[in-house]
Amino acid sequence: MVLTASESAIRHQVNGLFQKFHIKPNIVLESKSIITATDLALRGVGLTISSAIILTRMRQTPVNLLKIDENLIYINFFIATKKDIDISPSLQKLIEGFKKLDLS
Repeated sequence: MVLTASESAIRHQVNGLFQKFHIKPNIVLESKSIITATDLALRGVGLTISSAIILTRMRQTPVNLLKIDENLIYINFFIATKKDIDISPSLQKLIEGFKKLDLS
């Protein structure tokens, strides 16, 4: 497998799947970049777990896509700002808009 570095969010999710299903992966390469990991997998170095948005950035190539059940893996997104900075009214409005969405 070609995976992202152990500190990445997607890798934490993938490691959780491995543990849940008692899988010991054969990791041939780790990358700090999901784009690099995906590109290497597309070049035949190994398989990887990536997101659809990353695949849209890749050049067109024959590829097998196997969807993972959305109940098994997900990624949390965060809005980060510099510490001790007041949140602007526009950012507060964005946060409130996200809170109103049903993202489940």
